[in-house]
Amino acid sequence: MKHRALALTLLAATVVLSGASGKYRLIDRWENPDDHLRFKKFLVVGISNIKEARNQFENNFVSQLRGRDIGGVASYMIVPNLVGIDDAERDKILAAIEEEKADGVITVRAVRLKDLTEEEWVAAWNKQVRSGGTIRELIEETLPLADEKAKHYGVELAVWDVETGVRFWAGRTNVLTRKQLSKGVPEFVRGVIGALVMADLV
Repeated sequence: MKHRALALTLLAATVVLSGASGKYRLIDRWENPDDHLRFKKFLVVGISNIKEARNQFENNFVSQLRGRDIGGVASYMIVPNLVGIDDAERDKILAAIEEEKADGVITVRAVRLKDLTEEEWVAAWNKQVRSGGTIRELIEETLPLADEKAKHYGVELAVWDVETGVRFWAGRTNVLTRKQLSKGVPEFVRGVIGALVMADLV
């Protein structure tokens, strides 16, 4: 039991330590106080118009999950590009949840802070995670993506239950430059998985 507790502590620390050199940090976390479920298989959906960042996040989450004997499927294998897609392509992602028999979805959304200050983004994120919403609504509201880049991004993460569509866990990072968005992803994902283990979701 002591070894497990130490392992969880070290994994969680990675979330913070990865930000020591100006990279990723998990700044805020939220957990659904009304429900709980441990997931067995995830569809991982990176929501970003920067292909390299999306693919890295999805691949690293899938790898970390499979290392824990949890199923993982990367959504870029189903819809490679999220920029300017039509409704049919967008619906492929939603359909994949059932086709892959996933009971959970992990979303990683890179928010362009072009027209938002950091304070506005934080306020919007807090409002979003506390006001409910479903995975279907998130995908329908955010896709297709515009082919517009920004100098700075914030990354929002969430774990969703497929059966109810509701969010079980959420987190957000510090503000990152576009260059930083694709760096330090493996270490950060390991830390996030550690946080999900501590929340007893995986």
